[in-house]
Amino acid sequence: MIFSRNAFNTLPSRRRSGREVCLRAFFGALLAFGMFSTASLRAQVASNSATGLSYGTVQAAIDAWGSNYTVFILANTAAAISINNKTNLVVTGTNNVSPFRITGAGTGTGVTITNRSRNIVVSNLIIERFALGVSIDRCQSNAVSLTVRSNQNSACPGAGVHLNYATNNIIDGIIHDNTNVSGANDYGGAGLYAIYSVSNTISAHIASNVVTNTTGVPSGGGVYIVSGRFNVVSGNIVANRISNSVGGGIDFDYGYGNSITGNVTKNSAWEGGGIYLFYCTNTYVNSAVVSNIAAAGSGGGIYMAGCTSNAIAGALTYNIATNPAYYDYGAGLVMKSCITNMVSASVGWNTAASSGGGIYCSNVRWSVFSGPIFSNSQYDPMQSGGGIFLNFSSSNTISGDVFDNICSNGYGGGIDIDYGFSNSIFGAVTGNFAKYGGGVFVFQTGNVLVSNANISFNTAITDDGGGGFYALAGGSIKIYGSVSSNTASHANAMGGGIRLEGATNCIVAADIIGNRAPYGGGGIYLSDTRNTTITGKIISNYSGGNGSSGGGVYLASSDSNYISAQIMSNLGQFGGGICVDYGKTNMIDGYFYGNIATNGAALYGFVASNLTVSGSYGGNTAFRSFFLQSALFGIYSNMSVFDDRSTISVFYTYQRAEHKIPQQCNNVTVVRCI
Repeated sequence: MIFSRNAFNTLPSRRRSGREVCLRAFFGALLAFGMFSTASLRAQVASNSATGLSYGTVQAAIDAWGSNYTVFILANTAAAISINNKTNLVVTGTNNVSPFRITGAGTGTGVTITNRSRNIVVSNLIIERFALGVSIDRCQSNAVSLTVRSNQNSACPGAGVHLNYATNNIIDGIIHDNTNVSGANDYGGAGLYAIYSVSNTISAHIASNVVTNTTGVPSGGGVYIVSGRFNVVSGNIVANRISNSVGGGIDFDYGYGNSITGNVTKNSAWEGGGIYLFYCTNTYVNSAVVSNIAAAGSGGGIYMAGCTSNAIAGALTYNIATNPAYYDYGAGLVMKSCITNMVSASVGWNTAASSGGGIYCSNVRWSVFSGPIFSNSQYDPMQSGGGIFLNFSSSNTISGDVFDNICSNGYGGGIDIDYGFSNSIFGAVTGNFAKYGGGVFVFQTGNVLVSNANISFNTAITDDGGGGFYALAGGSIKIYGSVSSNTASHANAMGGGIRLEGATNCIVAADIIGNRAPYGGGGIYLSDTRNTTITGKIISNYSGGNGSSGGGVYLASSDSNYISAQIMSNLGQFGGGICVDYGKTNMIDGYFYGNIATNGAALYGFVASNLTVSGSYGGNTAFRSFFLQSALFGIYSNMSVFDDRSTISVFYTYQRAEHKIPQQCNNVTVVRCI
């Protein structure tokens, strides 16, 4: 039977769905351009011959003509179909309300497109209960829009759709409830598997597919693409699962230029619950990666290993990695041995048992984290980084805001950087909470730069403190911007704003304002720290507990440091402005005004050797504004004291019997003292 160009209008009239309208427009366009002008065949898998031409099987209708034709499927069938070396062929079901089914018996492949077939369209059908639903092998420029479901395969990767050396194909429709039984093999991709395939678009909704295995290492519960290039996954990937392995939703291995733009939600795997990227380059992810689970490993949302120059955008939220027995890191994102990646995604409300509630990085270099990192949590004891954890990582930049993250039993509520070099923080770090280092914790790390950042309203709860920023055994740390309203809440805590311990060659040139630490160093606490320079403003910090020291700055066992700052309106029992204990060769300069203490409103020194004091001092209130006890070679030089409010005396020096070297005063002016 030969169809005219108006053959499509002869079908029974009824209300047409949006999909039918699109298909009719597509077919009409093909006819208008003469693609299907040769013939159009209507196949009846039953005995109906209403059209005047009847075929007992779909395969017979396909084989009856060479190219440029359409096969309509009018009934359910149990026979698989194969399209071999065809061009310009459309195979479509005619029932848009309830698509016809091609139902197998658990073996074989439902639809096979092979041997250089081109411009093939297979649509509006349900492919079910085969070992493999659809196979496209060494073909290009084809499109399938199908429901592919309930297929189960144990013979090769894939169960729903399998692409092999496929190029420029479109996979649309719904792919769901397929199972790949990996066994001892490294299979996977229960929804879709592709190898050596290029520039394919996967717009299908891929859901509830499962990879099961016993001893093998399969990958990709929903989608598994190996050695693919420029493929796009734009459909939603939902509730897929892989047991004992990686990539619950999507796994890309050894890919280049691939993209993920569909939402990835509620998938689960041992690692990489949502997405797993393995040695991929130039991958682009712009998705909502939400509520995925890493059941026995790391990376609830995304896991990246050995990846280069990838971009992660969109949102990574509500993902979890919460099995402490497996050290589950990085609930939102894990990056290991990755370089030059860009992460602009919003990373929030993720929960990890171990380090990196939002993001965990190990051996990561030259990467930028520009999106907000917020409301993530880590709860296993003595782990790190409620928001983001950089471990053995160098030359990375955190420019997005990091806020409201929790590391209640560990280090670095917002950010933790361990054993790295030349990492930078440019975003605001606010409202984070940790045991040590409420905002930022740095350990054994050099060349950390904090610039134009606002570190504020963070809290540390242990006696070590470091409410805003805590560096332990680091070097060449530079802090600019502002550090304000942070709290070290423990009764014996020190370093409300900043704590530097065992650090060398640091620069603090920030405004340190309104921080609190009950026992010492309301603004800044330096312990065993060398060659550090403190400038900027240190204002209204508080260290008011019993026996507290250094409302503004507390130097303990620290040598060769230089302070030249505006130090005003700070409060501490011993040393309202600055307290120096057991240090030597420190230099103090600047403008001190309105500081309050029991003793040493401006300065309190205890066993402080070779201490040099200069600058301007006014309006400070205590029994004595300057109190030096057992301070060897203390020098007051080029300083003015005005409007002093000491109630006993401005200066006080107490020497033990073994410390009889007098203090020196050179060019000291004292005026308008009360």
